[in-house]
Amino acid sequence: MINKYNYIYSLILYLLVIVQTSSDASISNTNTLSIPYALSKLQILIQNGANMLVDYKNNLTLIGFARDYEIQDPNSPQGIQLSWQCKSLQAQNGDDQCYTYKKIVYVPQNTQNITIDGGTFNPYQTLSFTLQGSKGSRNTQYSSLLVFTEIDLPPLLVTFNDPKQIEQININEDISATLIYGSNVPSDILTYAGAVLYNNNVVGVIKFDYYKVKFRIWDYISDIKPDNLIVQVRFTVYNPANIMPSLSVINFNINLPPQKCVLSVTPSSGQALTTQFTIQFDGCTAINNPLTYQFFYYNQTSDLIQEIQIPQKILRRQLKDQNLESKIITNLPSGNILIMGQAMDSYLAVFNTTIQVNVSPFQESEQKLLSLLDSALQQKSTKVNQIIINLCVFGEEIAKDTPLFNLDSVNIKKSLL
Repeated sequence: MINKYNYIYSLILYLLVIVQTSSDASISNTNTLSIPYALSKLQILIQNGANMLVDYKNNLTLIGFARDYEIQDPNSPQGIQLSWQCKSLQAQNGDDQCYTYKKIVYVPQNTQNITIDGGTFNPYQTLSFTLQGSKGSRNTQYSSLLVFTEIDLPPLLVTFNDPKQIEQININEDISATLIYGSNVPSDILTYAGAVLYNNNVVGVIKFDYYKVKFRIWDYISDIKPDNLIVQVRFTVYNPANIMPSLSVINFNINLPPQKCVLSVTPSSGQALTTQFTIQFDGCTAINNPLTYQFFYYNQTSDLIQEIQIPQKILRRQLKDQNLESKIITNLPSGNILIMGQAMDSYLAVFNTTIQVNVSPFQESEQKLLSLLDSALQQKSTKVNQIIINLCVFGEEIAKDTPLFNLDSVNIKKSLL
C-alpha cells in the first residue's frame, strides 16, 4: 500500500512486486514496474477578472491567487515565487512599458496583491497586468486588461419638443432638441456639438453654441437605404473639468420618402405664355399612402442653390397646389426655367427632384399677347387657386422690360392681373 503524499515529487515511482507461483519458497519470479508521475500545473489567477473598466482617479487593488495542488493543505505555504508585469497596449516605437502620468516607468511590487494608487495613470489607456508564478520547473501566468477611464462623467440627457420623432421621423422634418447636462456648472464654460451617423460612420457635423439646437437630417444625409432605416445623432457636451465629453446617442427610425419617382416635362422647350407644358410625376411608390404632389419653378438654377444655403430665403414659385393629381398643364415664363416636382406621403415624407426647361421669350404680335391676357383673366373652369397661379406666371413674364410689354394696351391689362 502506498500512502498519499508520502513519496518524493518529480521522481519516478518504482514498485517491487514479488509473486510466489509455487509452494516451493525457493522458486520465485521478480518484475519491476515503473510509473512516471506528472506534477499538476500551478494555478495562478487575478481574482478581479480578465477585463476591467476602472476609474483612473480611484485606488485599485489587484488580488492575486496562487495554488500548488501538490500541497494538500491550501492554507500551508505554497512556495510559489510570484512576479508582476505591466505592459501598455499603446506601444510606441516598440516601447510597451507602463508609464505613470509623470512619465516614470511603473514597476509593480512582487507581492501577491498590488495596489495602484488613484491618479497613477492617465485615463483612456489600456494596460495589461500579468501575474506570473513559478516553482521549480513549473511556470504559470494570468493576465488582466485594465482600461483606465473617467467613470464619473456627468450624464447628458437629450429631450425633444416632439418625442414621437424618435419612433419615426422624416428626413425633412425640423428636430428641436434640448441638452440637459448633469452637472451644476455655468453653461458658458461648456462646449456643445453634434454628429450625424449612418452605418456608424459620421456623415455630418451639427454646429451649435447653446443647449438648444434645431436641425434636419436631410441637411446632412439623404441617401437612406431601405435595408437600414436607422440614423444616429450623437450629442456631446464638453466640460474643461473633465478629459472627455459627456455623450448621448439617439437612434432615429427614418420614414423613407416616396421612391422611384420620375419627373418629366413635355415638350422640353417652348415659348413663354403660348406653349402648354405638361409636367408630370410617374412611378412613385411609398409605404404610407396616399401620395400628394406639388410643382414649383425657379427662374434660374442659382435660386435653388441660394435656397439650399439659406432655407429661410424662398425663391421658388408655385405652379400647383398640393393634391392627389400628379400632372399639371401650364405656361411658363421665359428663361432657363428649373422645374421642381415634389411628392409627399401621408406621413409628410418628401421626395424632391428637378428638371430644366428652355423657354424662349414671347415673340408674337401685340394682338396675340392681348388675346392671351384676356383668356387668362377670364378663366372660369379652373379652381381659384390655380387661376391665381396662372395669372402669376403671366404677370412675371409681362413685367419684364421689353418694348412689347411696355405698350399702353398691355399696361392696362397689367393693372387687371
